[in-house]
Amino acid sequence: MLALLTEEQEMLRDMAVQLAASTGVTNPQDLETVDRAKGWQSLAESGLLSLRVRDGGAPTASGVEVMLATEALAGALAPQPFVGATLAIELLSLAGAPQDWIDDIANGESRTTLLLRRDLSGLAKVDDLTNAVAWDAEEAAYGLALSGNAAAPQVVRVSLGTGFSSYAEKKKIAIKYIKWK
Repeated sequence: MLALLTEEQEMLRDMAVQLAASTGVTNPQDLETVDRAKGWQSLAESGLLSLRVRDGGAPTASGVEVMLATEALAGALAPQPFVGATLAIELLSLAGAPQDWIDDIANGESRTTLLLRRDLSGLAKVDDLTNAVAWDAEEAAYGLALSGNAAAPQVVRVSLGTGFSSYAEKKKIAIKYIKWK
């Protein structure tokens, strides 16, 4: 089977490679000086963060386009939370989250990460976040976790700026629930 990129996909790949080259690192010392905020804004302005935003129920880009952008950013060692943001947008979209939550990520106004179980087998449960791990979490305002039982799980957006230290503390924090479809 012969699979070729379309002209639009080639243009997206070329743009992503250029953007990645401007935000990537070439040696470990660059990690101390790279302007991550500028790189994040570049991702938003280029439209890469909005590749999985829904338009009429369908994502604006396929998995191939997301793969091309991911490959370009990874190849340049761009220290940007692209994968986490893309997965968060996808999960929020599938869960029927408020559109402004999704738009805030896609526009670069907010960062959201996924809170995973320690064994990385799935999203962490909100009542056991002490064992949760995350990647692409630098400067993230929110994390996504699960609440409810296995038969009817709900996606939960947790404020990372507040954090919790105990069960009593959790009760004081307003957590918005999104029904999982």
